[in-house]
Amino acid sequence: MSSSRFQTLSRFAWAAPDSPCGIPARIFGRRSDMGPIPGILPSFLYLALTSIITCADVPLRFLSEPVSAVQVAGGQLELRCAAEPPSALLSWLFDGQRLDGQRLAGAEVRPGSLSILSLQPLHGGRYQCVASAAEGAIVSRSAHVSLAGLSDFGEAAREMVTAEEGGAAHIECHLPKSNPPALPRYRVQGKWLEHSTDNFLILPSGNLQIASVSTQDRGTYKCGAMNPVTGETKVEPHGHRLAVRRSDGRTPVQILYPRTPLLLTVVQPDSLTLECVVSGSPAPAVRWTKGGRSLAESGRRRLLHSNLVLDSVRETDTGNYQCIAETETGELVLANYTVRVLEPAYLLRGLSDQSLPVGSMARFTCASRGNPAPNVTWFHNAAPLHPSSRHQLSGARLRITAVTHQDQGVYQCLADNGIGSVQSAGRLIIQSGYSSRPVITSPPSNSKVPEGDFVALSCNASGSPPPLIRWYDSQGPISSHPAHLLRAQPGRAPQATARAWSADPLHFTMSRAGSSSLYIQAASLGHSGRYVCEASNELGSVQAEAFLTVGR
Repeated sequence: MSSSRFQTLSRFAWAAPDSPCGIPARIFGRRSDMGPIPGILPSFLYLALTSIITCADVPLRFLSEPVSAVQVAGGQLELRCAAEPPSALLSWLFDGQRLDGQRLAGAEVRPGSLSILSLQPLHGGRYQCVASAAEGAIVSRSAHVSLAGLSDFGEAAREMVTAEEGGAAHIECHLPKSNPPALPRYRVQGKWLEHSTDNFLILPSGNLQIASVSTQDRGTYKCGAMNPVTGETKVEPHGHRLAVRRSDGRTPVQILYPRTPLLLTVVQPDSLTLECVVSGSPAPAVRWTKGGRSLAESGRRRLLHSNLVLDSVRETDTGNYQCIAETETGELVLANYTVRVLEPAYLLRGLSDQSLPVGSMARFTCASRGNPAPNVTWFHNAAPLHPSSRHQLSGARLRITAVTHQDQGVYQCLADNGIGSVQSAGRLIIQSGYSSRPVITSPPSNSKVPEGDFVALSCNASGSPPPLIRWYDSQGPISSHPAHLLRAQPGRAPQATARAWSADPLHFTMSRAGSSSLYIQAASLGHSGRYVCEASNELGSVQAEAFLTVGR
C-alpha cells in the first residue's frame, strides 16, 4: 500500500490521545491475541473491533470542533473535527446542507477534515461537523469561512491641523472596511510609523495622538490600513497637514477628541481604549468617571496619557464614562462615552440523558445567556427539529408528548447570538415496554471519492428488539465478516494472504445492535453505484440508500 493511502487510513482511524477510547498507534503492524495481523487493513479491522468492544458505553461528544477562519483568495484552508467514541463517523454540512464531495467544487471532504485547496467566493459560508454513532448523531457549532479583503479609503479633501508647540495634537483617521479589521499605520515625512512610540500613539480606532508637539513634527500625515491576512496596505489619498505654532504661555483648555458624545460597542473579553485628547497651556489635569463616580487605575483599568484603557472587558464595564479636564478657574470641560459590552453565548444549564417508558412526556431544558440574547435551535440526531402536535418548542424548552421509539436518539440545543455559539446534547432512551418496528436514525450519506481512496458508510437504527443491519449493492447482499479477513485462508502462506489483501479491493462490515459501517479498502470505478442499508427485526424492516461515485 502506498504511503499516501496509509495516511488516508491513519486519518480515518485516528483517536485522540485524551480520549478514554484512544487506541495506541503501536497496534498497527503488531501481533495480538488473535495471532499474526499482517498489513494495514487487518490492523484497522482489529482497531475497529477493539473500539466497538471498549467504547460501547462512551457517550457521543465532540473532542474538537471546526473554528471560523478568514483566508486570502486562492489560499488553502482546512477545517478539522474529532469526536468520541472512535467508532463515530464524521461528515460535514455547508450552509445546513450535507456535503458529499459533489456539492462544493474544490473541496476535499474526509472524515474529520475538510480541505479547500484554493479558496474562492463560492466557499464562503457556514460549516458544521456531524458525528454519527449507534445512539444517534450530533452537530457541531458553526464555523464561518470568509475571504479576506480590504476596501479603498473614501475620498476626502486634505485637512489642516494646527497645534501649539508643547501641546497635544490629534489626527483623525476613518479606516476603510476590512475583513478581518485593518491595522492602522501612518506615513509621516516619507517614512512608515507602524507602532506607537512614547510621543506618537497609534490608537485602535486608527486615530493618531501626538502627546507633545515640536516644530520637527510639522508636515503631512497620511493614514494607512493593512489587512493582517493578505498583508495588503492602502493609504488615504490626501491626509492631514500639521502646522505648529509657538506657544505664548497660556492657551485655553479644550478637548480635541471626541468633540461629540460617542457610543462604543466592544465584545467580551476584548480590550477597549477610550480616547481623550486635551490641549491647553499650562497642561490641564485629566480624570475619568463612570456613572458619576471617579475611576482610579487598578487591575484591568489604566491610563495611557489622558486615554482610559480597559483590558479584558466584562459585562460590568457597560455604562457611561466621562473624561474631565479642569481649567485654572475650576471650569470643567467634558467628553462623554457610552460603552456597551457584548457577551458571547454561554450555557447556564445543558441537556441531560433521559430514560422514559413509551407514552410518557420528555422534557429538555437549555438555559443560555449572552448579549444580545441567544437564539436557541433544537436538533434530533443532527436534523433541525420543528414544532409539531407532539413537539413543543419554546425557546430554551423542548417538550415531547407521548414518546415512541421513533423519538429515541440524541437531542441537542445550539445557542447562538451572532458573537458566539455553544451547544449541549442529551440522549433520550425509550424503555422497551413492548416491541417496535425499526427506525433508521442516521442514514448513510452520498459520497464522491477518487479511485483508490478509502470509503466508509455508516447506518444507525433503533427499534425493539434492536434491529439487525445488512448492506446491499447492485449485486445483492454484501456478505463479509471481519473474522473472515483476520484469519489467513487455509492452504495459503501468510505472505500470499497479505498480497491478496493488498491487491483485491474489499467490502467489509463492522456491526453491532442498531449500528453498522461498510468499508471499502480501495475504491475502484466498479464500486460506484447504489448502496442500501436495511434494518430489520421481528416486526419489519426499513431501508435507506446512498450513492457512491468513484472518479479517476
